[in-house]
Amino acid sequence: MAHYIAKKGDFVALTFDPQSGHEQKGRRPALDTDRKIPFHVKIPEESSLTGFVMVEQVKSIDYVARNIRLIEPAPIQLLDEVLAILKLCL
Repeated sequence: MAHYIAKKGDFVALTFDPQSGHEQKGRRPALDTDRKIPFHVKIPEESSLTGFVMVEQVKSIDYVARNIRLIEPAPIQLLDEVLAILKLCL
């Protein structure tokens, strides 16, 4: 079976178990960013997801070990906002 390879701007589902410290636990949506504050960017209503992208929680992950699957591409405006915040932080 071929494994999904995330592309910049994809919303994906990952398994973050076991969690460490204050990380969220369980299967959670994540935004692949390929590699202005506040750090939480609201996911627009046009998405099937609800909530916020927590920009401060950048992680380097193993997609296969974390059981990745595509949910949907993120709206380009949301991706641009998240990347702009990351650029300010790095």
